[in-house]
Amino acid sequence: MSRNIEEDRNYYKITAYNQRENFISTISHDLKIPVIAQMRALELLSDGSLGKLNSEQQEMIDLTLDSCRSIYDMLGAIIASYKYENREVPLNKSIISIEEIFKSILLGLKNILEAKNININLKLSANELFADKKQIKKAINNLLEYCLYSAQNNSLIAIKTEKYRENFQILIKFCPINTSSNKFENFSNGTNSLDKIGNKLNFYLAKQIIDSHNGEIKFSQKDKYLLILVKIYDQI
Repeated sequence: MSRNIEEDRNYYKITAYNQRENFISTISHDLKIPVIAQMRALELLSDGSLGKLNSEQQEMIDLTLDSCRSIYDMLGAIIASYKYENREVPLNKSIISIEEIFKSILLGLKNILEAKNININLKLSANELFADKKQIKKAINNLLEYCLYSAQNNSLIAIKTEKYRENFQILIKFCPINTSSNKFENFSNGTNSLDKIGNKLNFYLAKQIIDSHNGEIKFSQKDKYLLILVKIYDQI
């Protein structure tokens, strides 16, 4: 009897694994490749390579192109999350500058900051971090995008870094769009209804990257503010 139960468990485990592999393969080939082809065609239309567009046509093409890029990014986030879950992403750790990473990220997020009129107060009491530069940059970028989309317009996002013993900490404080107390729990699991699906996926990927660096992300509420604390333990 026990042997049959164990065989059933193994069967379902293998079946689930194969289904996930097929799903990721479908995303990688059957979905990503057509989206790339669509993006290339729309880019040719948008830059006028296939003929001049009037203002209405240009707007429609650009909106469609943005939509395709968002879908492509979401597919990439799903694949990356899967690889992290299966420990398939090797980390190339070295001493990196958090200041350099933040400056680069904030420059890339300039359009969102200006559109929502959000100011950043950046205080870097600790700068050096032992981590994979590319992956940590991706995680911080995704976290800040998550905060920007969730924050109120015309507001301030405060960011500070510090070291506690050997642990590196990043604290992000901002006022979210919905400040009802029963909504704060939703931020911790990425279910805030105001977020885009892609934004939730990117947040989940950020969490996995931090986890892979022997770290964690914690949420707390202080008055009307949401605080996100990123901890990375035992640096070197």
